[in-house]
Amino acid sequence: MAQQLLPRLQTRDSLIAIACLNNRQRRALRDALRTDDATVDGLTYDWFSDEVRQAHRDTTQGMEDAFRGKTTAEWLPALDAVDVPCAPANFPKEMFDHPHVLANDLMAQIEHPVVGALKMPRHPARLSETPAAEPLPPPALGQHGGEIMRELGYPDAEVERLFEAGVLWTRERRMAMDGLKAAGKGDS
Repeated sequence: MAQQLLPRLQTRDSLIAIACLNNRQRRALRDALRTDDATVDGLTYDWFSDEVRQAHRDTTQGMEDAFRGKTTAEWLPALDAVDVPCAPANFPKEMFDHPHVLANDLMAQIEHPVVGALKMPRHPARLSETPAAEPLPPPALGQHGGEIMRELGYPDAEVERLFEAGVLWTRERRMAMDGLKAAGKGDS
């Protein structure tokens, strides 16, 4: 469990993230779970000690079993009551409609030239003097290939030759080539 900085643990119905970053919090977690973990009895937690690592491995399974005994909704208030930092672990698809994300306007609706409407994360820091730019749509495959080759010093003629050879391509050029082939005017 402590091998990750912020472990996500299976509860009866979902996942919960725990962030015990000191022994006081680890002891509170141990006590809330009603498990044994002698590694948290001191003032410090020496993760690099072989003894602590082995003892921790020995106690992890009991903690994981305890979490599976209740739902996330049952664990959150119990852990909050003893000051164990925790939160439900959300999956990416749940992020878009999360109340915190909506209340803080953290997502932008943008138009992508290929796939249409997309939700993209906005920059989380809001600074009055230096506002962050709105997110741009991700580039289509190959969209900036020619520009990058020119920035690397390739002359325009060489970049065009690479396009013609099919080494570089953009969606627009590919569609144009496919259209020529369909009309019987391009190479096969």
